[in-house]
Amino acid sequence: MAYLRSLDDQTLIEIEEGENLLIGRMPKCDVVIDDPSVSSQHARVQLTDGVLRVIDMHSTNGTRLNYSTLIAPATLLDGDIIEFGSASFSVDGPELREESGDGDAEMDLITDSPPLAASQKLDATMSISISDDDLREPLGDIPEEAGIEVSPELEPVAETDPDMDAPEEDPAGAADEAIDDDAESMDPQTLAMLLSLLFLAIAGGIFFLYLWNLAPPEL
Repeated sequence: MAYLRSLDDQTLIEIEEGENLLIGRMPKCDVVIDDPSVSSQHARVQLTDGVLRVIDMHSTNGTRLNYSTLIAPATLLDGDIIEFGSASFSVDGPELREESGDGDAEMDLITDSPPLAASQKLDATMSISISDDDLREPLGDIPEEAGIEVSPELEPVAETDPDMDAPEEDPAGAADEAIDDDAESMDPQTLAMLLSLLFLAIAGGIFFLYLWNLAPPEL
């Protein structure tokens, strides 16, 4: 036999050999802890052959052993501190022993018991799953007690029609854009050289016309 004593000495949980107890806030649990930090079905403890095991049942606020959060089933020993949410207990069991190497299979028995069906709302552990089809349909009237706000400005996103023709590209416009890009990407030094060559060509043409209009020298 083993005991879980609350640190405030207000609660004593007695665990007999062979028992597999469900601890939580729901009245149907084997051990009911009336604390808002404790989930409706918070954890299970099992005493088999002098080995006391505990597993968290995906509770909202977690289960901690010696101030470390449980991520897998664990073995409790005399003097350990186990916390269900903010409800803290000390382990009283001088005859408790360590888990043996072949106890892994027995530990799985803790999770074999199905969760209890709750007859009331389980706000601490309730989750809502929404499919893609539900998102495409109007929500309709939602009761105020549900605590869900719906914005009237939200509209479904229009889906793209795969058969819709894509807009045609303008070849002339694409060519103009390519020319503009070339002009913008031209090096300033190259541009200055081209302007110099153009100026020399114009000056040479003017000088050639000047020579052409000169009168021939008299003999």
